[in-house]
Formats: sequence, C-alpha cells, structure tokens
Amino acid sequence: MAKKKAKKKKTVRVNRDDAIALFRELGFKTATDWDDEKLAKNLNRLEDLPAKMKTKQTERAARLVMSVPKGGVKIAGMEERQEEKDAKNKKEQEAFDKERAQSTEKRKAKVGAGKKSKTGEEDMAKKKAKKKAKKAAKKAAKKKAATKAKANGNGKDKFGTRVGTKGAKFNAALTAKPQTMAVLMKKAGLKETMYNHANKLIENKLVRKSDDGYALAG
Repeated sequence: MAKKKAKKKKTVRVNRDDAIALFRELGFKTATDWDDEKLAKNLNRLEDLPAKMKTKQTERAARLVMSVPKGGVKIAGMEERQEEKDAKNKKEQEAFDKERAQSTEKRKAKVGAGKKSKTGEEDMAKKKAKKKAKKAAKKAAKKKAATKAKANGNGKDKFGTRVGTKGAKFNAALTAKPQTMAVLMKKAGLKETMYNHANKLIENKLVRKSDDGYALAG
C-alpha cells in the first residue's frame, strides 16, 4: 500500500508594518520594538480577532493571520533581514578579532623591544667596563715602564729622550723595518709630525732614513 504524502503546511507572510499596526490596534503599544521573531510568534498565538478592523492595513493583516493554522504565519523578509544581521555580526566579529590580534602583536613587539633595549644597555655597560679596564691597564703599564726607565736611566729611554714625552713615544714606535712618518705618528698616538726629532736621531746615527721611511739603525 502506497504511503500517503504528508501535506505541506500552509504558510502566509505578513508585512512587518502591517503586523505592528495590527498589534497596536489590539492595544500592544510596544509592538514597534519587537523583532521579526517576536512578531511572528505573537501572530501565531492570536485566537480571535475583531470582526471588523479599523484600517485596511490591519484588516489585511488579520485576514492573512486567520487564513492559516497556528504556526503558519511568518513576517515577510524576516529570513533576508536575519541573513543581513548575521553577516553584519560576522563582519563586526572579524573586525574585532583583527583589532585584538594587532593589539596582541603590538604588545609582544613592545615587550620584545624592552628586552632588546635592556640587552643593549647591558652590552653598552660591558663595553664601557672593558674600555675602562683597558685604559687602567694601559695607564698602569705606562707607569711601570716610566718607573723602570727612571730606575735604569734617570727617566730616559735608550735614545736619551725623557720618558713620557712625544719624542719618547715616537722612539718607542720605531722598528728595524722602515715606516713612514704618518704610520709612526699613528702608532705613537701623536697629532704633530716629528721631523725635527727624527733628524736629531739620524744625526746621532740612532735612526736611518730611506725612501720607505724611518727605521732603527743597526
């Protein structure tokens, strides 16, 4: 025996403005604030309506409501409006998530920058301490050399130049290999040329001069 096809439930769609006008005529003054879902729900709850409505608009709405069984009334365009609402909510949620993600990234970047800055400060402090220690060691070595030279030759180097003077520094930079005046000045940490001093050393046959520069006589 063939099964009977289930009857499709009859439905009608009532214009939103008509539905609101109907409820306001029935005494529901807040109907204007109801959403589509509440309007449809209350329309489907209506039992009896006045035989004659006051306006054509409410008459039209009442006729539609009474033409179908309970549960068969819907608000026209409610699905489309719900879709628009859902799409808007989704867009707002995505914008919020994006903003929150950017805020999190900025916060992480700020924390990273703080750590980097702290590391940079520590490195700078280490460099300063290293430079200070190097300067102190150099000063101590210079003092020791001066003391030794003073003990050995009344404060003069092997060339007879007083220790600590520019001439002594120039002498200390000399080697057996010829060097230009510029190179010797740089090694000695001098800013002025020492040609007169170098000529005296040449006259005393302590230094020799060639095209390549100045070198210890030997």
